[in-house]
Amino acid sequence: MTFQAAALLRKLRKAQITERDTVFVDFDELTAATVRAVDKPPVGEVSLERFATSLRSVLAYLVAEEYIIQGEVFSSRIQLTHKGWHRFQITFRVVMLFILKNVFLPLVIAAAVSVITTLITLVLKGYVK
Repeated sequence: MTFQAAALLRKLRKAQITERDTVFVDFDELTAATVRAVDKPPVGEVSLERFATSLRSVLAYLVAEEYIIQGEVFSSRIQLTHKGWHRFQITFRVVMLFILKNVFLPLVIAAAVSVITTLITLVLKGYVK
């Protein structure tokens, strides 16, 4: 994920407030706000001025990577998916699985093979009966 996509995802999360809410993105004013009933003001509103030149392309990337759901192509209503809402937990899990599979497991297997080889050698030499 690019820095721009991560920063926009943080902004959208701040605007969305809870996982079940929806965000309205105003492409003209470059703001994002929580969708509320007509008579209620938006609760979470953030500026997207930083993304003036890349907003649509970064949103398209986030949709393609399944971090957000967008009603139609370039729709103004956006909702973060579970993956977008809990990005760090998912990343942490992927890193931990990588470490488990590529560091810890080979060490355990190497130690087990070493112990088995040592025991076989001791039995063959007659030290263990």
